[in-house]
Amino acid sequence: MSRFKVLIVGASGGVGAAAVQLAKHFGAEVTGVCSTGNLDLVRSIGADKVIDYTKEDFAKSGETYDIILDTTATVPLARCESALKPGGRLVAVQGSFAQALGLERPSKASGKKVIAGSDSIWVFAHKDGRLY
Repeated sequence: MSRFKVLIVGASGGVGAAAVQLAKHFGAEVTGVCSTGNLDLVRSIGADKVIDYTKEDFAKSGETYDIILDTTATVPLARCESALKPGGRLVAVQGSFAQALGLERPSKASGKKVIAGSDSIWVFAHKDGRLY
């Protein structure tokens, strides 16, 4: 079974750095998004790949992820939906007001979900690749 792919926006911050390490612990392939000055830090804590947001937009890269964890409140669903795999999750730790109210939703047919605010702490990915 292939590893699940996790993208962490804000990977060099407190929540993001912890998320990188936890995702690696559970066997994920981790991509961290941060600024130029923090690329080496994010690599050193376990990210398999890093994206410098000042030079590249992850949403336009063509890569897709099982989980996109946004710790920065800069990733609305409209921007990143094409980067989510079918059944993928956008987890907005510091989500927008619309996300917190549940107004930002993907189509039911996509199987994708937006999880925002305090609900975001309950997102887990099991080591067998299933998302919870």
